[in-house]
Amino acid sequence: MCDETAEMVQRAYEIGYCAGYAEGCKIREQESGKQWIKVYERRLYFITQKVLGVSLLVITALLVKASDGDATVTLLTVPISSALIFSKRMLVVNKKYRKNKGKKK
Repeated sequence: MCDETAEMVQRAYEIGYCAGYAEGCKIREQESGKQWIKVYERRLYFITQKVLGVSLLVITALLVKASDGDATVTLLTVPISSALIFSKRMLVVNKKYRKNKGKKK
């Protein structure tokens, strides 16, 4: 009787362990998917920021050409576009910025 009970307890333990392990693997897969989405969104944010910086430089060049060489507008737009292109900080305020505004690294 005691051996049968020990075997039943051992079998129940194995079943519970396998179920818990399977559930843990499932949760880990879900979390890694969420992590991938966060990385993708962050990468997309910075690509968008760099594109905005380049487009500001193009607009600046067009404005200088349209104003017959008067480069006064470049005093403001070139530093801003350079910051947008080369910065590793979030400078453009949009939904992604607002979502991460309260979070610190």
